[in-house]
Formats: sequence, structure tokens, C-alpha cells
Amino acid sequence: MKKVSSLELEITLKVQDPVEVKFTKGSWNSEAWLKLSDDGSKTNYGRMFRPKEGMEVYFEIVGYQ
Repeated sequence: MKKVSSLELEITLKVQDPVEVKFTKGSWNSEAWLKLSDDGSKTNYGRMFRPKEGMEVYFEIVGYQ
């Protein structure tokens, strides 16, 4: 991972379709809560998407369980 700023990290991955991502602090007991939208909704479920070449995906972690 590349540190972009004190609160932002960046990683580039080659993946296959479909992709599911989930963030933790190292174990399933510390799952990250991801921001879903500007209305304050969040989830700790894995996020699935279908990648396209050159696609950039951003996630905002708003806390940990």
C-alpha cells in the first residue's frame, strides 16, 4: 500500500470478475464500517462489484467494530 496522506492509503490490484472486498484491522473481530452515501448510512458487509479495465474504486472507512 502507498500512503497518500495521514488518513489515506492507495493500493493497485489486478483482479478477476466478480470482486468482493472487505476491510479489517487484521482479523474478523475488527471489521471496518464503510460509508455508503452522504446520508450517513454505513455497512460492515463485503462490497461486491464487477471491475472494468482502468476502473478506480474508492472506499471510506468510518469506524471499526
